[in-house]
Amino acid sequence: MAEQVSRQLDKLPPQATDMERAVLGAMLIDPDSIGLTIELLKETDFYKPGHAAIYRALTDLFDANLPVDQLTVSEQLKKKKQLELIGGEPTISALINDTASSANIRYHSHVIREKALLRRLISDTTASHTLPSAKLSFRRRRKFSVKPRLARVSPALTPDLKTSTN
Repeated sequence: MAEQVSRQLDKLPPQATDMERAVLGAMLIDPDSIGLTIELLKETDFYKPGHAAIYRALTDLFDANLPVDQLTVSEQLKKKKQLELIGGEPTISALINDTASSANIRYHSHVIREKALLRRLISDTTASHTLPSAKLSFRRRRKFSVKPRLARVSPALTPDLKTSTN
C-alpha cells in the first residue's frame, strides 16, 4: 500500500494547462465570456499559480465593472504584486495571441474543473493513507456515511432478527 502511494506522489497531478491558457485567453479577447466562466470555475481550479492569479485579476475587474483588456489586467496584477509571478506582460500578450476564439470556453472550463476535482480526490486519498489522524477521520466519515443508507431501509423489508434465529 505504501509503495502504491509513493508511486502516485511521483506522477504529475491531473491538469489541463493548455485549456487553462485557452480559457484565460478567451476571457481576455471576449470579456462577455467572463460571466460564464465565473459560473463554472473557481480560482483554486487552476493548476498553475500564475493562471490562478490571472483569473483572479480578470474576475476582480469584471466584478468591479471595469474594462477588461491586456492593459487593465497587467495593471491589476501590478497592484497585487503578481505580474512577475505570471511571467510579466509578455505572458498576457501570449494568451491573447494564442487564442483564436472563445467558442469552446464552456467545454474547456468543464475539463479544468474535472482535473481540479481529480487533484482534490487524489490529495484527500493520499492524505488518508499517509497521516494517521486523516486515516481515522476518513474512517469516521465512511462510517457515518453508511448510517443514513441503513436508516432508509423500511422496517417492513428487514427480517425480524429475534424470530428468524433457529
